[in-house]
Amino acid sequence: MSLPEGPLVLADPALAIDPDEVLRFQGYKRGRDVPGPDVRALFETALAEGRRLMRPRALVRWARVTRVAADALEVEGESLAIPRIGALWGEVEHAAVALCTIGEALEQRVAELWEARASTHNMYVMLASDFGLIGLLAFPSIVLAAMGSRVTAFGDAFVAALFLLFWGLFSHNILSEYYLLITISMIAALSRRESEAARHGTRCAWDALAT
Repeated sequence: MSLPEGPLVLADPALAIDPDEVLRFQGYKRGRDVPGPDVRALFETALAEGRRLMRPRALVRWARVTRVAADALEVEGESLAIPRIGALWGEVEHAAVALCTIGEALEQRVAELWEARASTHNMYVMLASDFGLIGLLAFPSIVLAAMGSRVTAFGDAFVAALFLLFWGLFSHNILSEYYLLITISMIAALSRRESEAARHGTRCAWDALAT
């Protein structure tokens, strides 16, 4: 069998998009949930826009297989772990590695729509609209869990937690800002250290009284 030398670029390969799989990612169970006409119309519009923006390309490279084991495939000195490949595939002479992309136009369009969307600028309302009552309690639960037991005292952790909970009334992207997440993590670590130091000091005081 003659194989192409070096990488092979495939321009504009045919794409197949499964509508049921797309709807499954939106929460519709295959064979059980039936989307309404408005959802179907929205899906068809998005599908047409996606097909217009996608520029599929693929880079393929063929290689000779040097050894087939029970659970591995050796290709040009590299071992690829594939359970039961020896029993399921039998003899394999060649393998292909492919890298696929649809281009960047679709991603750019999604980013534009995301930036232009109408926002509540309220963390609680945004989470509640997506997850209901659980979403309404999600942000306070995250803050309280991160701060630990020190949040009940009027210390640094309490002030920081109160500030974050108040800030959530005017910002919807607190949990997507890396610097805020790092700050919360640092405060949580400090609060735990303070709690451990307080417990250690209490134990030392009791030991001193006992002696």
